[in-house]
Amino acid sequence: AFDAAVNSGPAQSAAWLQRACNLPVDRVVGPVTIAAAQSVGGETVARRMAAYRLLMMTTLPHWQAFSKGWVRRLAGNLLA
Repeated sequence: AFDAAVNSGPAQSAAWLQRACNLPVDRVVGPVTIAAAQSVGGETVARRMAAYRLLMMTTLPHWQAFSKGWVRRLAGNLLA
C-alpha cells in the first residue's frame, strides 16, 4: 500500500486496498479497512493490489514506454 501511495497517491492506494479486501471504496483507510486487510491476509492483499495496479497501468498513455520498469517494481514488491 505504501509503494502504491508513493507512486499513485494515497487516495488511489486506499481504493486498491479496499477493492483487494472486497470493501466499498471510500478512499479512506480507517479501522474497517485495516481489520479487513488483516483478515484477508498480507499475501492475498498484495497480490490483489498488484493486479488492480497493473490493470490501471495498462490504460495509461505511457504504458509502452514505462511498462517494463513498472512491472519489475510490482514483481519486486510481490517477492519481498
